[in-house]
Amino acid sequence: MTTEGPLTEDEPAAAPGEQVERGTAPAEAHPSGADWRRAFRGRVSEQLGLRGMIREYMIPVETDTFWYTLGGVLAISLILETLTGMVLALRYIPDATQAYAITKTMLHEGGWSIVLNFHYYTAYVIFGLVLIHMLRVFFSGGYRGRRIGLWQIGVALARIHRAA
Repeated sequence: MTTEGPLTEDEPAAAPGEQVERGTAPAEAHPSGADWRRAFRGRVSEQLGLRGMIREYMIPVETDTFWYTLGGVLAISLILETLTGMVLALRYIPDATQAYAITKTMLHEGGWSIVLNFHYYTAYVIFGLVLIHMLRVFFSGGYRGRRIGLWQIGVALARIHRAA
């Protein structure tokens, strides 16, 4: 079947002497390997809006200080506290009559004493970082305006904790 009339822009042009069917597009080769991974990452990044959140994220000037890094340190401390607590749960028995003896034994063993001390001192680091964070928020007035609800939740949690 030969073409009669002008071709549309999505139809391929025929070489002299060849016949082209209308409505058929050339078979596209599917990407493979690195091209496929690049196309997949591009599509996921576009669909989820990751480009704007990660690559083009601008850090506000007022948050580019030492005091704003403490949140990341606190998050790492909380993760380490959870992990060491899980490891200690493998050995420790929460029984009042055995607790002292088990802790004393763990302190005299090599690996367990490191995990136990790490768990112990990380709890103090977390307490100190939360205290510093609350003082920074209080003195900088970060609880005012749109964030007043967060401050009220924090105060309510502190009062519940104090009452318990």
